[in-house]
Amino acid sequence: MKNYNELGFPDNFLFCKILSSNPELCRELLSRILAKDTNRISIISKEVPIEITPDGKGVRLDVYAEDEDTVYDIEMQTIIPNNLAKRTRYYQGMIDLNLLERGADY
Repeated sequence: MKNYNELGFPDNFLFCKILSSNPELCRELLSRILAKDTNRISIISKEVPIEITPDGKGVRLDVYAEDEDTVYDIEMQTIIPNNLAKRTRYYQGMIDLNLLERGADY
C-alpha cells in the first residue's frame, strides 16, 4: 500500500477522487483531450460497474461523466495494452447497452 504522499495523478485512487469531486476540472480535462468545448458536466461517478448479465463479462469504468448529450468514460492508462482497441469497443458497447431501454429507438 502506498503512502498518500506517494500518490500521483495516474494512481487510480487519486485519479478517480480528483475527477469525481471536481466537475469543472473534469470538464476542462475532457475539453482539452477532445479539443472541443464540452457542456456542463452534470453527473460524475467513480468506479461504475456495468454488468448486463449475471454470467457475462462486466466492466468497471474508472470515471463516468455525462453532459447534456454525451456520456464519457474516462480511463487512466499508464501502459498501452495490446487489446486496447477491442477493450475500448467492448466498453462502448456495454455503455450503450446500459443506456438503451427495452423498445427504445437507437
